[in-house]
Amino acid sequence: MLIEKVLLSSALNKYYLAGECESVLWTVDNNVLNVDFKPTNTAGVVGNLRVPNFPLKDCKLGIYETSKLLKLLNVTQNHLQLHVDSNKGVSTKLYISDSSFNLEYNLSDILLISKIPTVNTPPSHFVNAELEMTDMDNLIKAKNALENKKVIIKSAKSIDGDDVLEFIFGEDSAYSNRLTFTLENVKFESETQIELPFNSEIFSRILQVNKDMERFNIIVYKEGLLKLEFWSEEVQSVYHLARLDD
Repeated sequence: MLIEKVLLSSALNKYYLAGECESVLWTVDNNVLNVDFKPTNTAGVVGNLRVPNFPLKDCKLGIYETSKLLKLLNVTQNHLQLHVDSNKGVSTKLYISDSSFNLEYNLSDILLISKIPTVNTPPSHFVNAELEMTDMDNLIKAKNALENKKVIIKSAKSIDGDDVLEFIFGEDSAYSNRLTFTLENVKFESETQIELPFNSEIFSRILQVNKDMERFNIIVYKEGLLKLEFWSEEVQSVYHLARLDD
């Protein structure tokens, strides 16, 4: 079984997040790759990557430097074959080959990979909305227009009295520039109003690495948790972001 280079690189970038997460544990079970991850430099964020039809037998692989693995992948062409070498049941090398190159990547001791904390999801959400890919593009544009590091997600009403979700970029000061993107066609599950701040840098980075996905869900919990879900036929990625402190 082969895997496309574009698919493998895209999957890795969904947890690597442009350098936020280097060391992870790959777990392959019944040809499904699962990767739990937590960015090193950004607190309050954990995620999971799932790749069905992954071309390896059951194994656990310690990937200590994802950046180096991505650099190796860059020299390859389209169709890749993967193979794992092991010693006494412990995976030691990942081999990647195409029609021109044979690559060797040294695997880490899995005990050196930090364990990922479990997310305690509240029993009920405030809003669960499926976004269009154009919404994702607009949110990225909004973040890029201002250099602040915070996005406020706020419940509001339209002129017609319908539920809308606002994403407010900019500082709280009355003298600061602000930009609001309004998401319509949402339904709040309670009358409680929310106004929750999140890290806009990691929020935007998550959107950037998932632009090739087919579906995008955003789930907001009034307790201060933001859940982002992305799907395609080949990859699923999920991210949990805790609200920023006031």
